[in-house]
Amino acid sequence: MFKAQDLAKAMNAAFLGNGEQEFTGVSTDSRKITPGQLFVALKGESFDGHAYCAKAIELGAKGVVISSDVDNLPADVCVFKVADTLKGYQDIAHYYRSTLQNTKIFAITGSNGKTSTKDLLAACLAAKYNVIKTQANFNNEIGLPYTLLSIKPDTDIAVVEMGMRGLGQIEALCKIANPDSGLITNVGETHMEILGSKENIGKAKSEIVVDLPADGFAILNGDNEYVRKAATKTQAKVVYFGLSEACDYIGSDIVTTSEGTSFVCTEKATGTKIAVNFSLIGEHNVYNHACSINTVAYAAIPS
Repeated sequence: MFKAQDLAKAMNAAFLGNGEQEFTGVSTDSRKITPGQLFVALKGESFDGHAYCAKAIELGAKGVVISSDVDNLPADVCVFKVADTLKGYQDIAHYYRSTLQNTKIFAITGSNGKTSTKDLLAACLAAKYNVIKTQANFNNEIGLPYTLLSIKPDTDIAVVEMGMRGLGQIEALCKIANPDSGLITNVGETHMEILGSKENIGKAKSEIVVDLPADGFAILNGDNEYVRKAATKTQAKVVYFGLSEACDYIGSDIVTTSEGTSFVCTEKATGTKIAVNFSLIGEHNVYNHACSINTVAYAAIPS
C-alpha cells in the first residue's frame, strides 16, 4: 500500500485530494489498471499517457500523476502534478525501495552476458531465497522502477539488470535503486559508437559500484582490464571472478561437447572446488556461471 501524502512528498508534487488515500500499486499502462492503483501518465515520442487518464480512472485508478492539466477529473481522484512524470515514477520507486529494509538489491551490468547472468543468478538464489528479477530487458529508466515496484514485502533478494547508452545513466539508475552489491560481467565494444573507447565504456559500467555501501560487494571480471579498474572506485569489498590465477573464483578444466560445457570452479582462498555442468556452449557461459557462484558465495546472501 502507498499512502497519498507519502507519495506527494516523495515526488515533491503539487497535490490535490485526500492525503490518507491508499493505493494498491502503481501502473503506467492504462490497459492494465486494477482497482485502487495509481496511474502515472508517461510521455513518449509516439504516445502521451495524459490522454488515457480517463480510461485508467474508469478501470478503477484512485489517483493520477500528471505533468500537464487533464480536464474533467473526478473530484474523488487524487491528482499529483509534477514537472516530469517519468521522474515522478522514479521518485515513487526510490521511495518504495527505501522502505524495503529486509530486501537486498543486487545490480548487474556489462557489455555482454548481463541478462544470462541475471537469469542464472536468480535461479540459483531462488533455491533458498524469495527472489525477483528484472523481466525480459526492462533494464532502463522505465523498466528499473517497474521492477522495484514489483518487489513484495517478503522478497529476500531482487536481482536487477542495468543497461546504459552513455555516461551517467547507470549512476542515475543506482540512485533510484540504491543497490547493496553490484556485478560487472565485462567491458566490450557495445556502444563504442557513442562512448568512443573501451576506457569510456569501462567508466560508464563502473558507475554501478561507485556508491555501494562499505558492507556491500563489487563482483568484478578479473580478466578484463577495464572492469578491474572499477575496483578503485568503490568502498565495497571487491571480489574477482574469471579464468586467471589473479581471480578469487577461478574457472578451469573447461570441456565443451555437443551436449554442453563442464568446468571446475575453485575458490582461491580455501581451495574448495566445485564441478559445474550446464547445457550451454561457450567460454562466455563459463564466466557467467563463475560469477554467479561467486555472487551466491558472497554478495547476495541476506544478513
